[in-house]
Amino acid sequence: MPITLALAIPIEKFFRDCWKAVRGERRYALAELLADRGEAAGPAAIGLLDALAAPGAYASMTEALAAPPRTLLHGDFRPENMMVEDATGEVVVYDWQFASVGNGAYDLAYFSALVADPDDRRRLDPELRRAYVSGLAGSGAPVPRDLERDLRYGCLLALASFVMGAAVAGDDAASVETHRRGLRRLAAAALDWGAAVSDLFCQKKK
Repeated sequence: MPITLALAIPIEKFFRDCWKAVRGERRYALAELLADRGEAAGPAAIGLLDALAAPGAYASMTEALAAPPRTLLHGDFRPENMMVEDATGEVVVYDWQFASVGNGAYDLAYFSALVADPDDRRRLDPELRRAYVSGLAGSGAPVPRDLERDLRYGCLLALASFVMGAAVAGDDAASVETHRRGLRRLAAAALDWGAAVSDLFCQKKK
C-alpha cells in the first residue's frame, strides 16, 4: 500500500475490515504459519495485528513513515516484482501502482522480510542493512537516526498490506499461497525485529 497521508484513513478502515475477515480464516491461521517459532509466536503476531487495527494506529504509523527525510517508494518491493537483465545484471523493477514518497525503510523492510524464508532471511538481515546504509552514505543522503525502529514500522504496515491482499485473494490457489507465504514471512520478521504493541502508540518521531 502507498505511504500516502491522504489515503491513510480510508486504508485504515479497509485494513480493519480485512483483518476481521482474515483473522478467522483457517487457511491464514498465524498459529499454523508460525508453528516452527513456538506456541507464543502466533498469538504474538495476532496481538500486533489486533493493535494495528485499533482506531488511529494504522494512520499514525503511515504518518510516521511519511515524515522527512523522504524518497521514492515502490510500495510492493519484493523479488516477484523484479527482473535481472542477463546481459548486464541490471535489476529492473516493475508493478509500480503503489508508488509514493516516504521513508525508504518501508521498501527495505518489505524486501528484507519477503526475500527469503525466515531462517535464510535472518542470515541476510545484517548484510542488507549494511548495504542500505552504505548506499545512502555514498549518495550523500541522510542516514536514518533509528533504522531499526523504522524497519519495524515498515514491516507492520507491509504485514497489514498482505492482510488486505489475503482478504480479497479469493480461492485462486496461487494467490492464496502467495499471501500465506507473505503473512508468514512478514509476521516472523516483525517478531524477529522486536515489533511490539508499544510501537503502535509511539509512532511520531521526536
